[in-house]
Amino acid sequence: MEWALLFLAFDLVAICFLLSRTDRVPARTAAQHLRKGALLIDVRTPPEFAASHLPNAVNIPVTGIHELVPARMKDKDRVILLHGLTGFRSAVGKKILSELGYSNVFNVGSYERAAQIAASR
Repeated sequence: MEWALLFLAFDLVAICFLLSRTDRVPARTAAQHLRKGALLIDVRTPPEFAASHLPNAVNIPVTGIHELVPARMKDKDRVILLHGLTGFRSAVGKKILSELGYSNVFNVGSYERAAQIAASR
């Protein structure tokens, strides 16, 4: 029984990891969006954001994204780039915002990847 739970947990982690990587926006596209003024949202927790964050990023934790983004941004066509620590939370945030009708939401992925893209623009 313990082995079955262990394998199930491993499978769930693997699926989450793969899903967070498969929907990432290409780096070149993300850099173009940033140059054109896209909103960069860091979906990590406030303590994670306080420890380190990208200069132009706005911190909206994934747990509050369904309330805070619509309250702050009425334009559902504006380009939004999301990133988290590993890319999993940004994938979840993208799904939430897409369900709320935001049409130009992209998952950048991890903080490290977002920093590389921001530096390259």
